[in-house]
Amino acid sequence: MKLEELSNQELWQKYSKQKDNDVRNLLIVGYIGIVKKIVHMILPTYSRLAEYEELISYGILGLINAVERFDIKKDVKFETYASIRIRGEIIDQIRKQDWAPTNVRANIKKIENAYKLLQTEFQREPTDIEVSDYLGISVDVIRKNLGDNHVFNLLYLDEMFAESGSCDIDSGETLVGYDLEKKEMKDELISFIDSLKDKERLVISLYYYEEMTLKEIAIVLGVTESRVCQIHSKAISRLREKLEVNI
Repeated sequence: MKLEELSNQELWQKYSKQKDNDVRNLLIVGYIGIVKKIVHMILPTYSRLAEYEELISYGILGLINAVERFDIKKDVKFETYASIRIRGEIIDQIRKQDWAPTNVRANIKKIENAYKLLQTEFQREPTDIEVSDYLGISVDVIRKNLGDNHVFNLLYLDEMFAESGSCDIDSGETLVGYDLEKKEMKDELISFIDSLKDKERLVISLYYYEEMTLKEIAIVLGVTESRVCQIHSKAISRLREKLEVNI
């Protein structure tokens, strides 16, 4: 029987014994759909940082690594194992680009600090106009920086989720631990959501729990997609602070 006629299970049995490159390549082709599915999920978030083809190529690197390291004796589905490695590889490659210049990061930090300082002074969430007056820069500039910060914050969260399962990921116990850490992080989100302003709470809930896109949320709220991005960015900035304190 030709290799192309073997089932995935038969290919795995053969590859586990011989580590044949032809068998490996067939397994990679057979599971390429996992890469495409993950890329389609994260493309709306990271389209500013990488093209579709780039994300696919990063994902394939993760898939190759998953095929080569997967142990069929472990009580773990390959799809689960591969998904973690594929997503982790994509996030790692994006992070390596160091896409945010130093001046952008400095501006983001300055604006975040201004929101925190004024919140302490006013004992409430400051408005964009109040932050604008405090810093002496326009509201448009503030909102643009908050928009830039949106992708940075999402990349940060994705890194945290990926890293929670990156240590000795080849054990089934780690995969269970990965799921538990994701659940714990979601529990942190739930407790944090209660302290947000109504609109921020709604955006976070729709984005993370209803899994709506920013465009869909904008339609629900009757505002622009960029405004939703800004609302989300401010909320996640505070979430980052909370998570960093607790780790």
